[in-house]
Amino acid sequence: ADAFLVKFPGLAVLQLDLSLRSNAAATDVPFADVARRLAQRGVCVEVTRLRCRAVQYEFLRAALDNAGAAVNQMCEDEPPAVYAFSHPKYA
Repeated sequence: ADAFLVKFPGLAVLQLDLSLRSNAAATDVPFADVARRLAQRGVCVEVTRLRCRAVQYEFLRAALDNAGAAVNQMCEDEPPAVYAFSHPKYA
């Protein structure tokens, strides 16, 4: 997080397009910690797309949400890049 702020002084919004390999562990999410640290420093972190296995999606979305990142919803006319989230907060 500090490297982003040093490299880009005045950074206000960081948009991420995340894609995980199928063999990646759902609990191995260092980018959630980066999102948390940036959000704590006043940077708006937006996840524009989240591509991963269905079993990873809900965990990752909750981890990013808990970290302070905004995980964007898909448009209905857009091809499915993410899996539906079952938590009532996002229904």
